[in-house]
Amino acid sequence: MLALTDRYEVESIDPLCDGWSFGLGYDKRLQRPVLIALLAGQAIESPFFLQWLHKRSGVSHEYVAELLDGEKINDTFMCVFARPTKVHIGLPSLERVKIYKCAEAIVNTTRFLETKGIYFRFSAGQVLWDGVHARLLGIPAIAHEQGGSMGNPTEIAQYLNNLLEWNVSFEKANGYALPAYLEKGLQRLQLFDENDHQAYASLLGIVSTMTAGEEGMTMESGEDVSEDVSEDVSETSLRVVTALPLRSWMTLALVIVLVVVGLVWWYGYPRRQAVQQPLAMPSVSGHNVPSGGASVHNKVMPALVGRSIQTALIDLRKVGIADRQIRVYTQLASAQAGSIVSTLPQSGQPLTHQSAVVLTVSTPSGTVLMPDLIGLTLQSATRQLLMIPLHYAYLDHNAPQAQAGRVISQVPAPYDAVNKSILVKFVVATHY
Repeated sequence: MLALTDRYEVESIDPLCDGWSFGLGYDKRLQRPVLIALLAGQAIESPFFLQWLHKRSGVSHEYVAELLDGEKINDTFMCVFARPTKVHIGLPSLERVKIYKCAEAIVNTTRFLETKGIYFRFSAGQVLWDGVHARLLGIPAIAHEQGGSMGNPTEIAQYLNNLLEWNVSFEKANGYALPAYLEKGLQRLQLFDENDHQAYASLLGIVSTMTAGEEGMTMESGEDVSEDVSEDVSETSLRVVTALPLRSWMTLALVIVLVVVGLVWWYGYPRRQAVQQPLAMPSVSGHNVPSGGASVHNKVMPALVGRSIQTALIDLRKVGIADRQIRVYTQLASAQAGSIVSTLPQSGQPLTHQSAVVLTVSTPSGTVLMPDLIGLTLQSATRQLLMIPLHYAYLDHNAPQAQAGRVISQVPAPYDAVNKSILVKFVVATHY
């Protein structure tokens, strides 16, 4: 435990969103668990932030995380929130009915906070999930010291669309047609681009229509959805995606697919040592595996400019450069996304077994470089994604041959240049 003050201590500090970090802490005076959010820098002196703190501390709402305390520590400001027994930053993968309920709560709560003059930029990092309810932290984006919705209705619509797309991905993969209400709802969410005073009402209308469609299908089928869901997730957790109630043969097919995917990724994908990206970009972490390449004696730097990052890494291994010697940085450039724009050393220069190689990769506006999550713990994987930030959903899967608690597959693939609005999906091994 790390002592922040005489009263508060924290287990670890991880990135959250918009310059904030967070940690699971403990209030020694009142002997209770808390969630601690930290913001460093001169921005904490701004009138905007102080005004936000005054308003935020006076808010009481069912779906707003309770702010207990605020304290400045040197150049860092600490906000202390009540922490439930179970805690998760961002929504895990849920069945559709729960996604709709959470979406409605998020929309109404965001609108409520704005009516109180509390403005923030919505992202997965603003959502505190306790296993039952989604509560908003509502911490401000200091870089955007302004009023208004800050594009939140559109951001929430995109977030909801990503969660639902992941939810129905198994149905699509098996060739099943989606219900008309769901197909239309996804289209409306994908195209949603409203941020005026009517935007929240429009978004709630979409959610309400999809909820009614789900309830109508349940009534027509004459089945007890809750029993089916309970059966499907009995050996997993709320993180598992459950689409429509699955028959046993579909469940078996899904398990087989996931096992095959996990084995392919676990044993077949080249695993990498940690590499770095600049500024607010996260380290792209992987595994410390010997490259198996040739000796670098009398070797020279290959010509990599214009090639993809994946091809460049393979070429470097061929000349004996170990993964631990490679550093990857990104640059806003017009070149093809994911392509190498410069290298150090330059092409043709000599390499030794101690040479450090720097690769600069093009990420055009709106794109980011996908980190390598394979082999990481759930905490490390989500930390990487929140640093970028990217929305994510994950699935617990029984994989006896893999190390429990580690990521065994991911979509998109490591080092792909992806759109910032994409939903990252990954599978975490478990044993049961």
